[in-house]
Amino acid sequence: MPPFQLFMLRLSRIVSGLVLIALFGCSGSPVTEDDWPVEIPPRELFVQVYENDAANQEVQSRKDYLVWVRRFYQGWVVYSNGWLKMSQDLVEELPMDQRAAANNRIAEIGLKIAPEWAKEKKDRYIFTDMVAVWGEGLLEALNRGDVFQYMELVEQDLELLKQRKIARQDIFLQRYFPDIQTDSFLF
Repeated sequence: MPPFQLFMLRLSRIVSGLVLIALFGCSGSPVTEDDWPVEIPPRELFVQVYENDAANQEVQSRKDYLVWVRRFYQGWVVYSNGWLKMSQDLVEELPMDQRAAANNRIAEIGLKIAPEWAKEKKDRYIFTDMVAVWGEGLLEALNRGDVFQYMELVEQDLELLKQRKIARQDIFLQRYFPDIQTDSFLF
């Protein structure tokens, strides 16, 4: 199978896995906050976000919050891939001279998504279905050769979501690619 088709297959599995995340929630073997992995942003960043969010503290323990942060980045038994694997797969498909910049940009986007996505549902503005759209969009952007332009649009939407200027239902694939035809049940 050609590398790009293999990448597309992997990314479609990631998107499918994100749907499973939403369906199965906390099922599977437990992930703990101990032994924080070096490949994801420092634990202290997320602890600070948690400690600055009194509303989420009322409905979610710090331990649970940090477990969900790790699941975002690393995946878990329900779905073994996470943001790190998806990022690595995407970057490997880019020309060598674009890889470092893309890797940094994807890491920044992940750092904007993870702290919010990991919160208890009632207190967050980023949901699994949105992350799935952004993942599908990365695949489409790679196919079209405009990954950096697409990442700029996602970053703009992350800011608009944070400011509550757009809503969850505003995040769909045609927002980024008006000409795309989808037959997926997700979009």
